[in-house]
Amino acid sequence: ESSSTQSLQLDNNVADGFKQAVANFIFKSGVSFRIVELDCFKDMFSVINPSLVNAIPNRKQLSIQLLDKEYDIIQEKLQLILANNKNLSLISDGWTNISGDHIVNYCIKCPQMPTLFYKSINTSGTSQTSEEIARQISTILETLGSEKFVSVVTDNASNMRAAWNLIERSYPHISCNGCSAHMINLLIKDILELEPNNNIIKECQKIIKYVNNHDFVNAKYEEIRKELNVTQKLSKSVNTRWFSHYNSIKSLIDSKYVLIKLVDTYKNELKEINPKDNSKEVIKLIERNVFWEKATKLASVIEYPTNIIGNN
Repeated sequence: ESSSTQSLQLDNNVADGFKQAVANFIFKSGVSFRIVELDCFKDMFSVINPSLVNAIPNRKQLSIQLLDKEYDIIQEKLQLILANNKNLSLISDGWTNISGDHIVNYCIKCPQMPTLFYKSINTSGTSQTSEEIARQISTILETLGSEKFVSVVTDNASNMRAAWNLIERSYPHISCNGCSAHMINLLIKDILELEPNNNIIKECQKIIKYVNNHDFVNAKYEEIRKELNVTQKLSKSVNTRWFSHYNSIKSLIDSKYVLIKLVDTYKNELKEINPKDNSKEVIKLIERNVFWEKATKLASVIEYPTNIIGNN
């Protein structure tokens, strides 16, 4: 019996379905269209059926007809969902892309369903006055059927708040409100900027930076971390993402006894690492119980909002 894979011819419907399935995988995974040109990608399908290799779409097909078809498929599914649901919420949020264009995303929340992306609008060159914002939102409400909606959610900017009045005047059954997650986001950001909390964050980052930036310290830290079966590595925070501070502080707390053993075992060597003043400060922080108590307390304060907002 031959061990080679038998080639089964594909009819047009199967071939077309395969092309769309490959396209769907590429679009949803975000991989480069170039993947279809890689021999290893073709080999994967050749093992199943050599005829599949000839049915793999090329980059031009992916970027034009298959992308258009997938868009139409998604739109049909979206329209079906919207047709069979009511008590909807329209959610808007603006952002600026790498080209400097101002983009407004519109999403729809259906009861008992994940949030659905509806569309993006490039509003560059259009002044985002309350009247213009209300007009854009009203256009979508009218397109989809304003009677299906019960709320509109935006951020809490002054022009948005002014637009709420215009929308509620036109649609008395719709309630406009600010994004609660955005409000909590701003609140936690302000809490972390309070001097006592900001000092703890800086001290945590000082320790993490010290470990990561010195080869000897990092090597010994890794040895002890594995010895003590600590799976979480140290994680640096990102200043523009407050929730990364929790992940960073938590990683440091998880490594508490790794760092204490590191100092106990190699204190003399650590003291000689330049700049020596910085080394002494880091050693002192690791040895102070009050530092760990404050870090643990701060982490407990921001753990819940981080898990609800930041890590989702």
